[in-house]
Amino acid sequence: MRLSLGGGLAMVAALVLSACAMRPEPPPIEQFASWTDIIPQTTFIGGGPDGAPADLNSFLANEESLRQALDTLFPEVAAVPNLGERIARIREPLKDPEPASAGRRQESSVLRGLGGTIANAFLDAAEATLDRNGNFDPTKRVYQFVYGKILDFKYNDSDGSGAFYTVTYYTTVTIPFGRSPILSRTDAYRWTIEVGAGGFRVVPKSHADPNDPFPGTMEFSPAMLNRIEFLGFRYKLWAEGTIIDIVNVEHKADGSPDFVALPRSDWRYDRTAENCIDMLFVNYPAAMLGTLKPPLYCLGRCKTPQLVNTNAD
Repeated sequence: MRLSLGGGLAMVAALVLSACAMRPEPPPIEQFASWTDIIPQTTFIGGGPDGAPADLNSFLANEESLRQALDTLFPEVAAVPNLGERIARIREPLKDPEPASAGRRQESSVLRGLGGTIANAFLDAAEATLDRNGNFDPTKRVYQFVYGKILDFKYNDSDGSGAFYTVTYYTTVTIPFGRSPILSRTDAYRWTIEVGAGGFRVVPKSHADPNDPFPGTMEFSPAMLNRIEFLGFRYKLWAEGTIIDIVNVEHKADGSPDFVALPRSDWRYDRTAENCIDMLFVNYPAAMLGTLKPPLYCLGRCKTPQLVNTNAD
């Protein structure tokens, strides 16, 4: 989809070109009263310059950073010099002509399940940074903006079961330096997720280590730690692993008016050991969203290498 540079979008483009972290505002989405109902998020990839999770867009800024992210997530193809060929090889397993049945249990997979959706969105953005020969193109800048919202959740404190309903939008923007047009593509996914008995657990905040406020869950970036302190979160509702059952995934392709359910054979349904969900609360987690303001949350892969969408940044 091509974007015209009129009014506010031209201003946004100028700000992005000056390395400001402003997000272009897509048009309103029919499921919500206004675009502001969708929360801007950040995709974090483990293995930033200091070893802590870092914003996906920092890895798209130059060739060295992009190679670092690909090496962290997919070390098995790190020896492939051409970035286009490397990304093609990374995606090769998803072309399996006989995928396992939906809900299969994976010991480990960066490309499948909740984290796999984020990984593939990142690979889309990585491909957009390349020229036609598969080399990094320094004459353009690519950003990926993520928006999402918890539509509802359910939590049964008596047995640790529950459900999670959310929608996530990935917008990849390509800005050629000194020329037009600016290109933008948005793909959206709507998830229905169930957590079996014993899957959800409430983790109270610990003061033993300020860098690990919720022990035994996931690593937080410095920005995420600051947000947790600022907003006074004291509880995390946490689930991880194959106890998480992805019941339904709907995809809304760029330019499409509607969400369409993906077939159960799709790799996004895979129950991997790294699938994870968490929600942060000031008070003890409620049984459902109800009239509560949607909590901050993370969704994706929480084990190393970390790959999560979060609005706790």
